[in-house]
Amino acid sequence: MTVPRVMTTHPLSRHERKTHRMTTTAIARKWHTTAEVADMLGFGLSKTKMLVLTGEIRSVKIGRNRRILPAWVDEYVNRCVQDATERRSA
Repeated sequence: MTVPRVMTTHPLSRHERKTHRMTTTAIARKWHTTAEVADMLGFGLSKTKMLVLTGEIRSVKIGRNRRILPAWVDEYVNRCVQDATERRSA
């Protein structure tokens, strides 16, 4: 006499259960390159590099590369808006 096997049904396949347990975390970028900032601002790379080298956009040198915090890009934009507003009202 054969014993009937009890089938358990899982909503996910074995592979899906394995991968379902793993969680993925997206890591937000903390720094931008000069080229990325140029794209963000709609400037050319040369102009952006000049703004970085003159200190108008703050940056940190890491090895041979410059890195810029998003907050520093915001500071630059806000300063430009403030300067434009002051010139208009004067």
